[in-house]
Amino acid sequence: MNEVQNYSGRKLLPEGTFLTDKDIVNLKAWGVTEADVHVQEDGPDSTPGVLKTDPKKLAQAKKEVEALFGFSNTDHPAVMELMRLSVLNRLKKMPGMGHIHVK
Repeated sequence: MNEVQNYSGRKLLPEGTFLTDKDIVNLKAWGVTEADVHVQEDGPDSTPGVLKTDPKKLAQAKKEVEALFGFSNTDHPAVMELMRLSVLNRLKKMPGMGHIHVK
């Protein structure tokens, strides 16, 4: 993760911090709405299978969402985010995919 600062430049978390649920709560309390996070799937603190998904299910979810947004400007950042969240939501509803978290 890159260094996280609040709106006035105060350092809240140093670069390289492994985020915990408590860190996320604290960042939200400071008004941080986004941060650059680097995913490490196979590290010592990772949970196997949480970040991995079946490629066929992912492709199916993307195809379903793309059909719903067929007449939208898919290059617009807000539409891209809605599509991303929609794909995650579709995945979460598929059998065996309850570990997907939509945020």
